[in-house]
Amino acid sequence: MKKRVKPEELKKIVESIIKKKRHIRSLREFRELVLKELKTSMPDAGVSEGRIKRIVKEVKNIKLNVHVKRSKGSEVEKCPVCGRSLKKTYIHSLTGENIFVSLKCEHCNFESKSKSFKPSRYEFYFSEK
Repeated sequence: MKKRVKPEELKKIVESIIKKKRHIRSLREFRELVLKELKTSMPDAGVSEGRIKRIVKEVKNIKLNVHVKRSKGSEVEKCPVCGRSLKKTYIHSLTGENIFVSLKCEHCNFESKSKSFKPSRYEFYFSEK
C-alpha cells in the first residue's frame, strides 16, 4: 500500500520541480516528475493527479492553464481545477432574453465560454509574481 505524502512536503516538491522545469506540458508529466522526486526520500509513497492539481493551486509561483474542449454531455457544475461550484454569467439582450456568456470559478478564477466541456490538458508555468 502506498503511503500518503504530507501536504507541506508535497508543496515543497511541487515548487522545486516547477522552479527547475519552468514549464510542464501536462498533469501526467507533472505527476511522474513528483513520483520520481518522491522515490529518493519515500520509495513507497504515491500521489494522484487530482491531489497534485489541488496542491498546485496553493503554491503562489505556479500559473495553471487549463485547455478544454467542448463536449455534448451534460453541463459542467464543478470547477475542473479546484472542484468548487461554477457561477454562470449571463447578459440581457435587447429583447429581454438571458444569454449565456461564461462559467467562472470565484475561488481559482477558472473560466470557460462553454457550458459543457471536458478538460483536455493542464499546463503549468513558473511565475515570478
